[in-house]
Amino acid sequence: MITPILSSLGEEKIRLFEKCAEILEAENKKFNLTAITGREEIFVKHFEDSLLGAELIRSGAGILDIGSGAGFPAIPLKIADPSINITLTDSVGKKTAFLVRLLQALNIDGNVIHARVEDLAALNHSVSVVCGGNVTEIPAREYYRTFPSFDYTVCRAVAAFPTLIEYCLPYLKIGGTMLAYKAADIEEELRSARNALRILGGEYEKTFGANLTPDIQRNIICIKKVRQSPLGYPRGGNKPRLKPL
Repeated sequence: MITPILSSLGEEKIRLFEKCAEILEAENKKFNLTAITGREEIFVKHFEDSLLGAELIRSGAGILDIGSGAGFPAIPLKIADPSINITLTDSVGKKTAFLVRLLQALNIDGNVIHARVEDLAALNHSVSVVCGGNVTEIPAREYYRTFPSFDYTVCRAVAAFPTLIEYCLPYLKIGGTMLAYKAADIEEELRSARNALRILGGEYEKTFGANLTPDIQRNIICIKKVRQSPLGYPRGGNKPRLKPL
């Protein structure tokens, strides 16, 4: 199924999305990567949904995808704009292993980190760097010398909003933007996040809304980082979820 946003990208990129869907369907039968399994649902609820954020991201930007799962939204964003640099993270090893294989199969460059998001700065892990179809494992310390912070953090269906803010803002450059993919009702999410924004140096910028289908409304909440986040965030021990700010 070729959706309106995909049809504007050209035949070569559409073929990449079709290949991505084929790989996801085949691997999902073995590893249960996503609950969305039908081809039409993959194109609408994964690809089209991910691409809603494309116009909010400048070319050449560095993007950290928090809780990437099966690669969304970062991989569709990378297909749409190959100039962006993507780093995908997930705490589940089978998912990060799949992400490495997917990047190789699609011949897409990117970085994959198997770690909890609150442990990214601990430097006790490695980073899988996929470039030209080849994979190199480098120490996290070496990786972060190149990418000390990011222009954008993106997150989709990961956690409640105060928790997401703690996951995302510390890894942004000042002036960078957090893009949180959320469902239609966001007013309570924004109210619940005031304290987290105050502590971590974030400021609500805007909400970008669109209809995926006549029945599915999607919002992307844009948070600008205006001040440096204090050291020690995000907190370890699963505190962002258990004791949100």
